Amino acid sequence: MKLTEVAIPDNKTMDRLAKNVRQAVKESVPLELRGARYGACVLSTRGKIYRGGNMFSSTQSLSVHAEQAALIHAASHGDPLVRAIAIASDDPTTEPFPCGSCRQIIFENARHSKLDILVLCYQPRRGRPSVHKISELYPLPWPGRESARNHATH
Repeated sequence: MKLTEVAIPDNKTMDRLAKNVRQAVKESVPLELRGARYGACVLSTRGKIYRGGNMFSSTQSLSVHAEQAALIHAASHGDPLVRAIAIASDDPTTEPFPCGSCRQIIFENARHSKLDILVLCYQPRRGRPSVHKISELYPLPWPGRESARNHATH
């Protein structure tokens, strides 16, 4: 399956994304021991922005990642298809790339929208995000890009 390229949002939209992703970081629930906060927001194909913050659990398996929260927020408002996802953290020592699980769920959204979703990574020390395509960050998704039906079972 070929994904359609997505244009980088205009400056006004980029500013809205930056404001919302910073707010999502503030609204997150960090695990006391780790301390880092993560936030994400998605830009839907309808032009709306939905945000979500991480909610860490001491059991780890019950944690919700910011990217997952933002995608669920959009879907719960009947606007599940996204063009871009912005990710930020309050940790100034690292750039907040999505983990493998989040890359998978972003790719699954791309499969439905047929868009090569932009992943905007906001590092606290930099004004503008680094911009990546989900196909670059996740070149070998499961199941493969060609069809989910061919890989229904493990």
